[in-house]
Amino acid sequence: MKNLELIIPKLEEYTYEQKLESDPSTMSYNAGYDVNYEGYDFITGCIDFKKERWLEVYERRQKEKSYFAYIKDCDINGYVGYVNYQYNEKENNYECGVLIEYKYRGKGYAKDALKLLIKKANRNGIDYLYDNFEKDRKNALNLFLSLGFEIVKETKWKKFNKDVDGVIVRIDTSTYNLEDNYECVIATKEQIIKKWDEEIRKHKYRNDWKIYKENSLKNIESRIVYMGILNGKIITEATAIISDKDISMQNKDNLIDSKKAYLSAFRTNKEYENQGYFSTLYKFMESDLKTKGFKSLTLGVEPSEVRNIKIYFNWGFTKYIKTGYETYADGTKAVVNYYEKEL
Repeated sequence: MKNLELIIPKLEEYTYEQKLESDPSTMSYNAGYDVNYEGYDFITGCIDFKKERWLEVYERRQKEKSYFAYIKDCDINGYVGYVNYQYNEKENNYECGVLIEYKYRGKGYAKDALKLLIKKANRNGIDYLYDNFEKDRKNALNLFLSLGFEIVKETKWKKFNKDVDGVIVRIDTSTYNLEDNYECVIATKEQIIKKWDEEIRKHKYRNDWKIYKENSLKNIESRIVYMGILNGKIITEATAIISDKDISMQNKDNLIDSKKAYLSAFRTNKEYENQGYFSTLYKFMESDLKTKGFKSLTLGVEPSEVRNIKIYFNWGFTKYIKTGYETYADGTKAVVNYYEKEL
């Protein structure tokens, strides 16, 4: 994590905000909206933050249910952008944002600054933060999902007088009791192999785990593997089967189609169980599948797994589909109940 600090600017430091909001490269994402910000430029997205407005804005920020801070990189002793949240009375929620100066983008500042903002909101008694942006802003969407935000609504609005698809995302700020260096990713083939080799060693090179690895790799085109990584170590994982061409999936009927994904292989390293890490990974996975166009998710659970059943019900897997038998790689058979969740 970068050596960042959030600094509430003094009035005379509003020159930096003025500089950011007058730069077309920095503000291009903000162009084309039907909004009534004072000084807003429809074509460039820039905002003319005149000096005569600084005192009024400064005083309002002190009184409102809001937070505004510059992002300071302590290693270069300079500002690289700002973060904020404010209360939206109409929606009855807190909306957040991050703006990184154009020349500093792509260096990891937004992610680390948002982590600090989420923690600040949690300490200030705010349970959830929201944001919204166009679905085609892939970098922004992936950033927020990787931090644990989930998509709670898909919507539309106007940009340059045309309808665009947008999403509203939300995060439970209490998840940032997790360590700073935990991130959720879509696994590469190399990471998948690495994790299977760890599991095989952990299970004393049992043949059934070798079979699980083989099945995973030969179906790699029909699956997405999600992983939670803490300080470079894979500690959580889950798999989404996204095609009925998967040759190892059992009992496919009503469990998978072009808009329905089947979830499996939920695992958390024992020392990290019951600490919120897997819940964060699950939210990341669900949001990613939703952006990929899936409309529902399914999973299977043995009737004896009472604790897991309660968790899955809390996650929304309440629609019973069917009961079937699965044969595991060691030859044992088990009764499995299958459930579905609409997205």
